[in-house]
Amino acid sequence: MPEEEPPGMRTYFFEGPLSFSSMISQIFLSAGWHYAPQEQAGLTVSVRGEERTWQVSVLSRDGSVSQVFQTEGTRGDVGEAVMDRIYALSGLSLGKWGYLVGMRPVKALFPFFAEGEGWEAKAREFLSRKKVRSDTADLLIQTASRERPYIPALAPDSGSAAFYVHIPFCPSHCIYCSFPAAVVAPGEDLSEFTGILTEDIKQAGQMMARKGIRSQSIYIGGGTPTVLPPLQLDRVLQCIKEFVPAGEHCEWTVEAGRPDTLNADVFSVLKKAGVSRISVNPQTMQDRILKMIGRCHRAGDVFSAFDKARTWGFRQINMDFIFGLPSQTEKDGAENLSAVCKLRPENVTIHTLAVKRGSPFFGKEGYFDMPPEETVDRMLTKMHQGLLEAGYHPYYLYRQKYMRDDFANIGYSLDGQDCIYNIQMMGERQNVVGAGPGSVSKWADSRFRLRKMYMPRDPRIYGKRLAENMEKRSEMFKI
Repeated sequence: MPEEEPPGMRTYFFEGPLSFSSMISQIFLSAGWHYAPQEQAGLTVSVRGEERTWQVSVLSRDGSVSQVFQTEGTRGDVGEAVMDRIYALSGLSLGKWGYLVGMRPVKALFPFFAEGEGWEAKAREFLSRKKVRSDTADLLIQTASRERPYIPALAPDSGSAAFYVHIPFCPSHCIYCSFPAAVVAPGEDLSEFTGILTEDIKQAGQMMARKGIRSQSIYIGGGTPTVLPPLQLDRVLQCIKEFVPAGEHCEWTVEAGRPDTLNADVFSVLKKAGVSRISVNPQTMQDRILKMIGRCHRAGDVFSAFDKARTWGFRQINMDFIFGLPSQTEKDGAENLSAVCKLRPENVTIHTLAVKRGSPFFGKEGYFDMPPEETVDRMLTKMHQGLLEAGYHPYYLYRQKYMRDDFANIGYSLDGQDCIYNIQMMGERQNVVGAGPGSVSKWADSRFRLRKMYMPRDPRIYGKRLAENMEKRSEMFKI
C-alpha cells in the first residue's frame, strides 16, 4: 500500500522535462509544499510537450483535484500557469515577488542591460508584467543598477574568474546550518588537511596560469577559515599568493566570521598575505540568542574583534546578521541596527532565517519561540530603512529554498565598497575556479550556460579523490 502523506505537510511529485524541475520546485516551495516520492505525494504535476505547446495535469492522490489543461509559450509561461493553479489550491495570492520565484531574481533583469540608458524603463515594464510589487521592483532595479558595471551583457570574459577556497570546519555547529564537515577545537592540528588543500590550490592556480585566466576576486569561505591554526592558515594563504594569478585590483576576502577565532596571530597572517576584505559576523547582538543558536562568542566579542581589525588596518569589513532567529524581538532588531551604525562596516549582509536540511534545527522549529512572520517583516523593514538612512545601498540579493515567508537575503554597502565576488556569484556570468571540499567550479559558455564540477564535501573523500577531480576540473576549463 502507498505511504500516507505526513500529517500537516503538503507534498508533491513532478514528472516532466528536467529543465523544468528547478522552476517547479521553487513554485511549490514558495507555496509551502515539499517534494515526496510519487507513491507518497499528495499531488502530482505532469508537464508534457515540446517547442511551445504543453499539456499540464495537476492530480491529487485522493481524487479531489483533477485539472488538465494546455498552454502555449515558453518554460516561464508554463511556470506561471502552474503557479496560478498551485497558489489557488493553497489559498494563496501572489506575494511581493510576483512570478519571480527563483533564488536570483535580479538575474531576470540582466537582458535589459543591453538596452543602454533605457534599460530601467524596460525592466520596470517586465516586472509589472510579472506582477512584482512596486516597492520590490524598486529594490530589484536599485540592486541591478549596482551590479550592472560588473555584469557582462554579451558573453563571459574567458580570461577572468573568481577563485574560491572552501574550508569546511567550524568551532561549533550553529543550529540552523548544514555547512560544517566537522567541529574542531581552537588550535587543533589540521596539517594533513592543509597539505591536501594546498596541493589542490597549487594545481588550480597553475591551470589558470596556463590558460591565461586571472582572478578578479579571491574568496576563502566555509565553514570558518580562521579556525585553522595560524601557521596552517598562513600556509594556505601563501600558497594562493604564490600560485593563483591575480588580476589588477584583485579583491581578496577571508571569512573571518567567528569573532572568537580572531586574535593578533590571525590578523598578522591575513595582513601579511594581502587580504583586503574580511567578515566579522555577529548574526545577532543578544547573548541569550547567541548561546541558543550555538555560537561561541558573545556580543562584546564582536566590538572587540572589529576594533582589532581596524587597528590592524582592515578597511573593508563585512558583518552578517540573521533575522527570524528564536526569541528575536523588534527591540533586538533595533539593537542590531544600532551596532551597525556604531561600527560602520563597509558591507552588511542581512539574512532571513532559512533552516537547511541536515541542520540540527530542521524539523524542530516547533520547540522554539519563533517570532511571527509579521514581526520579522517589521524588523527587516526597519533595518532596510535604517541602513538607507545611514548611507548604505543594496548591491546584491538572493533568496533560499527554506527561507521564511516572502523574504530575501540582501547585501548592503557604503559607496565604493561593493563586494565584487558577491555580485559575480549572484549573477552567474563569471567563471569560478574552486578548491577545497565542497567547492564548485563553474565554466560559462558563450550563452552563459554553466557547466559545474563539484568537489566532494567530506574532507576524507575529497582527499582520496583529489587527483581524479583535479583532472576533471582541468578538463572542464579547456578553452
